[in-house]
Amino acid sequence: APNAFQQDREPARQARRILYGGAGGRAVASRLGVRYVVLDPKCASWASLNLPLTVGGRPVYASTRLLILELPARG
Repeated sequence: APNAFQQDREPARQARRILYGGAGGRAVASRLGVRYVVLDPKCASWASLNLPLTVGGRPVYASTRLLILELPARG
């Protein structure tokens, strides 16, 4: 059985997959019923991961400190 630490990491892995995983990430978002993504546009971790964001969506709100994207409807 997975320990508590592994269980705590799973949501972070899923979020990373949604943000950076292309079509596979979109499938995870659809399976989990994720409708919105909330991002910090100045987050330094994007640069440290050296991965382009592959999540796409309609901007619902954008500022210098917050970006909210509505993901495409599940199909």
